[in-house]
Amino acid sequence: MVLLSCVANHVRELGFDIVDVDSVISAQAPKLSPFRDQMRKNLAHAMGIDVDQVGVKATTTEHLGFEGRGRRAFRLRPWPLL
Repeated sequence: MVLLSCVANHVRELGFDIVDVDSVISAQAPKLSPFRDQMRKNLAHAMGIDVDQVGVKATTTEHLGFEGRGRRAFRLRPWPLL
């Protein structure tokens, strides 16, 4: 979260505003839906924005790839919207 906070501050220093953040977590297990709200709160706090500006989606890999075979826990895909 320290890196995320630093990046958010840098974005602001460059004159941009963080309007909306959408994140997708790809993991086979565990089921993340029970943790979704707390993840949104943690991300919002780290970036200094309202929790309503943060979306967290979770998906499985349907047992495909490294995640599906249990060789990697998750995949992070950041998509900046400019």
